[in-house]
Order: sequence, then C-alpha cells, then structure tokens
Amino acid sequence: KKMKKDQFKKLLKAIEMSGGATLKPNGDHLSINAGYMVSLSGYEKKISLDNLALNELNKYLLLAKKQKAYCGLWIENNCLYLDISIRVENLQLAKSLAIKNKQLAIFDLARLETIYIK
Repeated sequence: KKMKKDQFKKLLKAIEMSGGATLKPNGDHLSINAGYMVSLSGYEKKISLDNLALNELNKYLLLAKKQKAYCGLWIENNCLYLDISIRVENLQLAKSLAIKNKQLAIFDLARLETIYIK
C-alpha cells in the first residue's frame, strides 16, 4: 500500500508540529508508548522537501516491511530525514544495538525524547 499525496501532505504538517514520526510499513503511525527506537545502519537518507519526498517515503515504507521494522522521519533545516528503525524494550540492549549500528542516539517512546549514546 503506497501513501498518497494528500496523506503525505498531512503527514508533513504533523511532523512540522511534532518534530517527527515513526510509521509502520503500511504508513500508519506507530502508537506504542513504550520501548526504544534504534535506527539501522545504512538506511539514513536526507532529502529536500519537494515532490520526490513522497516517492522516497514509499520506498522506505517498503524497506521497513522487508526488514520487519519501522520508518522514522523528521524535518530539520528544510530537509526530510528518513531511516529504518526497530523497537527494542530493553534500554541496555537498545544502546548496544545503537553502537553496533553506528548511531549517535536512540529514541525513548515513553518520554518522547532522544537519548544520546555516550
């Protein structure tokens, strides 16, 4: 199932308000408020906010499905950032997976905040 242009515009507005989103492979918002999101190495992408972004997001949703993972996205400096991430219950495991995947941080779903890896 691909995301349509009108859905994508609504999503971008929501991200501008909230700072980011985690999507299930079908494009729905992940509504779990526990655990930690860890990005997988090699899947980060930065694109400018234009019509190409929708095509890229649909590619990422397909990747998320293949990886049995999620698609994370956020906006910074007028660019859309995309990644593929997994949800982990245990903080220590999340941190060690983040280090293995060369990530600078993980995201705490309960507190809705970034935890930087030292």
